[in-house]
Formats: sequence, C-alpha cells, structure tokens
Amino acid sequence: MRLRPRLHLRLVLSASLVLLPLAWPLAAQEPRAANRTLAELGRDLKDPAQGTRLRAVEALAALGGPAAPLLARALGDSHVDVHTRRIVALALGSIAPTTDEAIAALIGALADTDTAVQDNATWALRTLGPRALPAITNAMADRDARVRLSAAGIVATGLALGRLRALPGETLAALIGALADQDPDVRATAARALGDAGAAAQPAIAGLQKMATNDPLDYVRSVAVHALAKIARP
Repeated sequence: MRLRPRLHLRLVLSASLVLLPLAWPLAAQEPRAANRTLAELGRDLKDPAQGTRLRAVEALAALGGPAAPLLARALGDSHVDVHTRRIVALALGSIAPTTDEAIAALIGALADTDTAVQDNATWALRTLGPRALPAITNAMADRDARVRLSAAGIVATGLALGRLRALPGETLAALIGALADQDPDVRATAARALGDAGAAAQPAIAGLQKMATNDPLDYVRSVAVHALAKIARP
C-alpha cells in the first residue's frame, strides 16, 4: 500500500521522535512549533533540540506553499544537520501545489553527501510526478553522475509503475542521450526506461542496437537487448 505523502511524513516524524531520550517529558523539552512565524520556524530548524527541529519541519509542511522557500533553503544548507535535511526532503514532496524552488532544491539534494537525503529527495521527486519532469529531464545532463542516475531512475520507475503514461519529446531525447553516458549504471537505467516506454521509444532503437552490440559491460548489453524486445512488441 502506498502511503500518502503527508501520512508518510508524519510516520517518519513520529519514528524520529521516538528516538529522543525517554527521560525528557516532551512538553518540557522546548516550545511547540504551533503558532510560530516563518522566521521563528526557520530558526527552529537549527535548534540544538531534535524535537524542536522536527516539529518545525512538520509545521512548515502544514503551511504548504508559503513555507516552500524556507524548506528549500534548509535542504541545501550545510549548517542544517543531516537528520533534519532528510525530513525536509520528505516535507518538500508533501507540499501541494509544489514550487519551482522546491523542485530545484530536491534536484540539488540528489547529490547530497548523505545517501538517505538522496533517497528521500528521489522519493519526493517521484511523488511530485509530471510537475517535476522538466527539471528531472534537465538533471539527466548534470555533471554529477549520481544526479544523472537518480534522474534517469525516477523516469524509469515512473514508466515501470505506469505513473508516466507518455514521455515528452525532451525527456525521450534526454534518455536517448543517456545511452552514451560515461557511467554504465546511467546507460543501463536509461535503456530500461526506454524499454518501458514501449513503441514510443522507437527513435531510441539505433542507440539501443549499438549498445546491445558494443557496450563493454555484459549487464548493460543485456538491458539494451531486453529494451529492444519491449519496444518491438505490438
């Protein structure tokens, strides 16, 4: 069962709060986040108390769009601790409607030094769906291989699960270009995505045939062969 973004965020927050020292009564630890201004909540994101930081993230997520710029800045701020950034990434995926600033911050987080931040940003971008697709498409040409791989993976997962019904021309072109990526995992992921795109990916046949024949790695060639078979299905 797929959790709704807000429910997912609340479960993660609840799990995080369980880790706080049980000897501290929650009511006495720090001021609650309710009825605080955006500026106050922004300061709370860097508070020494973990409970204060987590409550601030939840309060900001509940505010929706007006809080997105603050959360976006926090996600890319090295002075915000890694545990808070992990929750911030999930929070940005729960805000509706999303904003360009939130999407840009999540794309940047795909290169975070913490793998959990990367994973949560990937989940958030998948959750945002087609609204984030133009930025995800552009990310497939990023200088960082981690970002390129995550971007291609988001598209591949969306196609495999049926959440992406059709690929815009720009996204199809980006996947075809990724078949020549220096990173073999990016090449393989792009090929998998093209296979799941079916007949719409016919412009990729030449690139996939070249990959299936000439790629130096067995597993990449195998993915290309399977992708070609999927595209050829009636």
